Amino acid sequence: MRDTRSMKRLVAVFLVFCLIPVFAPGVAAAEPTTLVVAAYDSSEEAKAQASYICDGTSDHVEIQQALDALPAGGTVLLTEGTYACAGNIQPGEGKALQGAGENATVLSYPGNGGLRIRAPSVTFADFKVTGKADMIIENSHARVRNVTMTVDNSRIGAFYVWAANKVVEDTVFENCKAVDCGRYGFLNSGEGTPRLVKDIKYINCEAINCGRDSSVRTGPWVTGFDIVEKNDIDGAEIIGCYAEGNQESGFHLEGFSYLNIKNVRFQDCVSVNNAQKGKDACMFGAGFTVPKGTTLENCTSVNNKHGYLVSGGSVSKGFGNTFVNCTDEASDYGFTIRHGYDCTLTNCESKDAARQGLVLSKAWNIKTENFGLIGTAGYNVHAGSSETAAVKIAGTTASDDQFAYNMWNGQVTDSALDIHAEGVLCDTIVYLENAERVTLTGDATTASADPVRVAGGTAVDTAGFTVAGDAGAPAVVAAA
Repeated sequence: MRDTRSMKRLVAVFLVFCLIPVFAPGVAAAEPTTLVVAAYDSSEEAKAQASYICDGTSDHVEIQQALDALPAGGTVLLTEGTYACAGNIQPGEGKALQGAGENATVLSYPGNGGLRIRAPSVTFADFKVTGKADMIIENSHARVRNVTMTVDNSRIGAFYVWAANKVVEDTVFENCKAVDCGRYGFLNSGEGTPRLVKDIKYINCEAINCGRDSSVRTGPWVTGFDIVEKNDIDGAEIIGCYAEGNQESGFHLEGFSYLNIKNVRFQDCVSVNNAQKGKDACMFGAGFTVPKGTTLENCTSVNNKHGYLVSGGSVSKGFGNTFVNCTDEASDYGFTIRHGYDCTLTNCESKDAARQGLVLSKAWNIKTENFGLIGTAGYNVHAGSSETAAVKIAGTTASDDQFAYNMWNGQVTDSALDIHAEGVLCDTIVYLENAERVTLTGDATTASADPVRVAGGTAVDTAGFTVAGDAGAPAVVAAA
């Protein structure tokens, strides 16, 4: 029995030694999957664990050395501290650069440089970038999470997806912030063929105070999130994101006719206090500027020039947009569709608009269902006119907005508008000019004697719009 046990022990020892790798001199062990880099001001404990220790000068060199030494699938971990960088950091395929937290690890760029994703399946996470830097993504399957950018106006965008003669797909930004940036916070653009950004996601991201100090040529158009600039897009989800205090719009898509825009969806996004260069100085200045192919659900706009603006830009048309349960509060204009068609607003609300809650111009096949109009101040129906209205269905080329050029103004046709108004501060709630085949339904509570005015046009049906109030006047008075 004793001999049997001894033999078993010998066999076990033999197997253990056989399974332990034996590394002869000059034969390297397998690379670790994590390499640690410490900053010059990291703790002594962090430095003791680090494979690379930076000295506070050109720290991007040590970081890049660690990334180059890393096998695919591995991570370079930056400990807490400040890394003074003077060049680009560019991981290879399948590699990750991770900090100790967006407020703990800082990549500081006193000179030009930045982060580059030019290989597939690269991850950046848990750090902050400051100074003369940007993050450029030129390849697919990128993951960026918990990264804050506070950069100057020397680069066009903080988080910049660039599709030049290629498809850049499956990019995810999660819990990322562009704060106090000189230029665009989040920017997509491209050139050549193809120039497609496909299946991109923004989840709980923020763009705050972007573009305030822009002095370069494209500076006046800076937005928080520029989802489409000169790129095509097919598949974008913007979920739970926040834009505040940006120079032009909070969320923006360019609408040039040569751009293909498909399957863009905003959900639970908030856009507040944009148009910081001055509302009357902004062409867009919107909480959300969307030209085509876009759905917005449960979104909120507060105190912008336009809450929601459908505009194709130049001579292009805006079309195929759907708004569901979206609200605007205290913007100059709540919802504006100019030179557009095939748009639907369902259960949307404009509250306390400083000028008008709903503006349609040169538009057709527009449908509003249960549109709430509350506390609207009213504004001139045309430049120089003394007549004001809370809802403007315009039909001439005259405009009160210097940026609403003639190509964006004209009659509204073939539309069904369901509006429910209360607390409107001007006498005319809905003003229809030269409309054709437009049906107005809904109701209003007002003391006005002429809450709905029809000026010209044909086949305008207002019989389904009822009025309750002290005046007891007819719902419609035709304008002279």
